[in-house]
Amino acid sequence: MRRLPPSVISWFAALAFTPAAAVAQSFNIDINPPGVLTVPASTYGAAGSPGLWNAGFGNAPLPLVARDGSATGVTLGAQGGFGGQVFAVPGTSGNDALFLTDGQVTTDVLHAFQFAGLRNGNYSLTLYGITGSHTTTFFGVNGSTYTLDSNGWTGSFIEGLTHIVVPVTVTNGTLDFTVVGSFGRVGFFNGLQLSEVPAPGSALVLGAAGILGAGRRARRESQTR
Repeated sequence: MRRLPPSVISWFAALAFTPAAAVAQSFNIDINPPGVLTVPASTYGAAGSPGLWNAGFGNAPLPLVARDGSATGVTLGAQGGFGGQVFAVPGTSGNDALFLTDGQVTTDVLHAFQFAGLRNGNYSLTLYGITGSHTTTFFGVNGSTYTLDSNGWTGSFIEGLTHIVVPVTVTNGTLDFTVVGSFGRVGFFNGLQLSEVPAPGSALVLGAAGILGAGRRARRESQTR
């Protein structure tokens, strides 16, 4: 049996002892009233990355667990609490149905949300707004308004129709966004994903680069034997 080259072993050992602060603060959140539906499986990523899903409900700030199951100390609070409505979305099944069927109805009353306890840096925020009927949902992020005008599920996630993706920068540990419908036409908020974008030179980037480099070295070493 071939042994792993020392270069590969050293990189895996370094990753095993990476500080907890280097674990990406990336989250999947399904607005999910308790006792109605389960959250999607951790193998499901909607339009983003798979991982453990947090269930958003209740009035207290929600303690968030990262996609890999790690505790983070980050919370997501909702002014007035999270909603808990259920609307069938024809054409969906499996994890898509679990994610999209429940959520929060939005009228012309603004709902404000805040992440707290985030590490400062760059993130990608994905917000979902779709039901089985025509809905118009307005998301406010960083002073800009994004509109989702949805006519139901067409079989796949389409940016601009089922969700929006907004790059954001956190400078004080918090991230705020708002959700609102319109007078005469409700909106819907299914859930969201927040993905940390590792900075160049961070442990996450260096660790990934190290594994790739070690893999290349291992292949070269095996070919020379």
